[in-house]
Amino acid sequence: MKKIFLFTLLLSAVCMAQQANARKGIPIGALYGSSEKIDKVADFPDNDSFKVADGKYIDLGVKYTVFTLFFVPVYTEKEPVLVGYQDDKTYYDIPQEQLNQLLTTYKLDRTKLEKLSFWNAFGGKIVFVLIIIIIIWGLLPSKKKKEEVKPQTL
Repeated sequence: MKKIFLFTLLLSAVCMAQQANARKGIPIGALYGSSEKIDKVADFPDNDSFKVADGKYIDLGVKYTVFTLFFVPVYTEKEPVLVGYQDDKTYYDIPQEQLNQLLTTYKLDRTKLEKLSFWNAFGGKIVFVLIIIIIIWGLLPSKKKKEEVKPQTL
């Protein structure tokens, strides 16, 4: 009878712990997937020509989509595009004519602005290649010299 009670108690404790972890833990969807990122690349002056309807000012940003695995960017799904940047979640599409005019007015180089940071461009790839190399290295059998055992007489 004692064993049945302990087994039931243990089983219920395990079930409760799983439910609590599921609510408090990191969501599985956050460990991998595509996410759209917006980075600020140029700062425009805060005047009326860069003021939007809500009273905030916009700058120039670059928008791209990256696939991440365990919060490490693995590859870029959509190439970087220059947009109007307000914050990390808000951007405005700028027509090409106006964008070209802004780039020439403020003497900005489009190729330099559209270039991703080293971490987003190569960092994740380097990390995952190193992890794969370490895993392969660990799976390779080591070459140990076998010493011959000579029987000794007592």
